[in-house]
Amino acid sequence: GAEWWAQDFRKSLPLISLVPLPFVPEIPLYVIVLILMIMFAVIPTVGSNIGNVQKVVDARKGSMELALAMLLPFIALLAGVAVWCYLSPSDIMKNQPHLLVIGTGSAFGYLVGRMILAHLCDEPKGLKTGMCMALVFLPFAIANALTAKINNG
Repeated sequence: GAEWWAQDFRKSLPLISLVPLPFVPEIPLYVIVLILMIMFAVIPTVGSNIGNVQKVVDARKGSMELALAMLLPFIALLAGVAVWCYLSPSDIMKNQPHLLVIGTGSAFGYLVGRMILAHLCDEPKGLKTGMCMALVFLPFAIANALTAKINNG
């Protein structure tokens, strides 16, 4: 069942338990899998994507800074949601994760859709466009959480 992921990796993978690792602390299997996926899937994929963008920017004689500036709405959304989770007096990530995940996922989907449409139609992209309407309500959520935290909930 689900406890397989949460138990020590030596218990989950019996062949590894044959190798004596007394200096390695108990680490849940999901942490090991997460670290391995970041090292061998996420980092190479992001590196490859940045390399592809660099090739296109060089071919068009454009600016890499402007190309990477298109990530600002996504970074702003991630930072805003992280601040909101941190300031939330009701611990929204623990008590209502479904609302947080669905809301953040919808905002990301909206941003991605607008970004694709802007690329297809050669419209302006970035923080000063209608693309960032998904970010409009985030400052209100942060202000609400901050006010509740200051006033002790």
